[in-house]
Amino acid sequence: MSTEDREATLLLEVACARWDVRHAQKQLTECLNRETKSLCALHQLKVKKFAELMDDANLNIGRIRATFNSYGRSPQVLDVNTTLSHSGQDEDGGEF
Repeated sequence: MSTEDREATLLLEVACARWDVRHAQKQLTECLNRETKSLCALHQLKVKKFAELMDDANLNIGRIRATFNSYGRSPQVLDVNTTLSHSGQDEDGGEF
């Protein structure tokens, strides 16, 4: 095989390798796109789920307030930061 033939063969191999790389990059891009779309759908589903949980929690809070109001008592609202800062004591001052 002549030098020119060998050079032509090597150039053809380089071209084939470059095509394989481009094809692999395209496949990777498609996979990453599919992954991103799936993650987006998953996050949207989680948002919907947590929004429903928040709605349920708000309804429960409303029911609790309505119960307190029907008995003429207002609920005692505790400040979470203040309550948590008293380590080792409950709201009555008892140890736990």
